[in-house]
Amino acid sequence: MNLKYQRRAVIAVVLAFTVVACTSTPKEKLYIPDHAFNHESKYALLWVKPCHAKLLGGCEVDDGRTTEAKLAIHGEAQRVDLKKKYENEVGLSASIARINATPIFAETFLKQFKQGMVARKMNVVAVAKPVYEGALRKRSSANVIFNDTELLGATLFPLQVKSNSFELRPIYDELDVDYLIVMELLRFTIERHYGPTGKPVSNPQAVSVVRLSVHDRNSNEPVFDDYAYKVVLTDDGWDKPPHYRQLESALTQTLRDVIAEARMNLLQPQRTTTF
Repeated sequence: MNLKYQRRAVIAVVLAFTVVACTSTPKEKLYIPDHAFNHESKYALLWVKPCHAKLLGGCEVDDGRTTEAKLAIHGEAQRVDLKKKYENEVGLSASIARINATPIFAETFLKQFKQGMVARKMNVVAVAKPVYEGALRKRSSANVIFNDTELLGATLFPLQVKSNSFELRPIYDELDVDYLIVMELLRFTIERHYGPTGKPVSNPQAVSVVRLSVHDRNSNEPVFDDYAYKVVLTDDGWDKPPHYRQLESALTQTLRDVIAEARMNLLQPQRTTTF
């Protein structure tokens, strides 16, 4: 092999290693073990609302607002004053904060999930009040990056969320169940992206991400672990104050869609053989 082709080969290997080292995709367990769903066990549905993060890590005391939608500002910090951009959008931010995930979870997750399981003659309870992430003792956490080609082209950055592992034994004991079906709200945001000139690169985007996991009391480990996410670019005409109804509609629909997708991945018959 001549020197030119040797150099090309080395560059290709380096690039391939860089891609592998810098990116990752969610690990999904989409096939339920035969023992996980049966008519003798007891199940509980519950959902986890996100952490109100401290500057130096950890979670603040739950202020009751962690299920409100957020405005997220993105851009190159060296070229754009992101703090100023956020301050300029204070009216938009306040309007977005009116949108709350709680009623969507109550209907689309707790009610509809329970109906789907009861129809299969499962012994299931739905816990109406969400659990605050900051009240759960974490066993570990890591970043999860969604490397979706269409998403990257639209947002100019990979979508990142936290993958949390919680200590759930106290909840098993309190509810006296064999399995916990847990849904975490990981992202519920309107995203604004600014280019190097300080102008928006596109209309706002509605982004929702959830994680659905099924936990076995005996092993204290998940037997199913899946993510669902959706990104929608809003149409022109989104910028109509005071309530920005198009943004509200787009965002709430993304959350309904990802919860429904997670439910389908878990409950559809071809993925669960014991119903």
